Order: sequence, then C-alpha cells, then structure tokens
Amino acid sequence: MSAQIICQKGEDYRHLDIRLKGDLDGSSAAELANLIVGRFRGNGIVRVDTGSVGLIHPFGVAVLRKRLAAARLPLERLVFQGGRAAEIAPDGCPVEEGKAAHEGCGCNGRCAHCTCAEREKASQHRQPQ
Repeated sequence: MSAQIICQKGEDYRHLDIRLKGDLDGSSAAELANLIVGRFRGNGIVRVDTGSVGLIHPFGVAVLRKRLAAARLPLERLVFQGGRAAEIAPDGCPVEEGKAAHEGCGCNGRCAHCTCAEREKASQHRQPQ
C-alpha cells in the first residue's frame, strides 16, 4: 500500500472525514473503498481530502470507482476535496478542488490553536450575503 489513510468521525458520528497521504495505487484504493463502504450508512457526508495525494495510478482509480459503484452508495453525499479531487472522484460525486480539510495541521478544526478554523471564519465573513 502506498497511501496512508487517516479517518475521523464527526462529533455526531454521521459525518466521516478521510485524508489521503501518499500515492493512490490499487491496494490503497481498495482500502479506501472498504473504509467508506464499511463506515458510511447513507446519511451524513463523507469528505475525502486529496490535498496530500502524490502519484495517482489509473488502476487505483479504477478499483475505487468500481467498488464504490458496486456498493450503490448515495454518491452525492461522498465529497472529494483538494487539488487531486477531480482525478479521483467517481462520476456523481461532488468535487471541491479548492478546498482541503485542514491541510497542513491535521486537526478537525475544533482544537484551540487551529489556524484553519480562523481562515474558515475569515473567508465566511468575506463572502457576500
């Protein structure tokens, strides 16, 4: 396996945040698919952060897409974020290329010293209402 997969559940246990680090090959794609299928119950949101993905092997993408299609999950609730999201996300999944969940710090945004949370608050204040 080339990728490290870091998984965090949201406080309400409905949401699942997954961060990928390293290369996405066949075995890491299978592990990611198994994690999503095993923990996602169809409600809430699963966010997959691709901001730290290195090489993307075409076989890995094919494995991930095939396994998720076979599981018949509600793909509109499976959100891929980060710079490599469009290359990895199966058809039907939302892609947010400019976003990465707490890239750099590794927290979930609720720690006392999270600079990501401050950036998110600042960007929310700048958005036109």
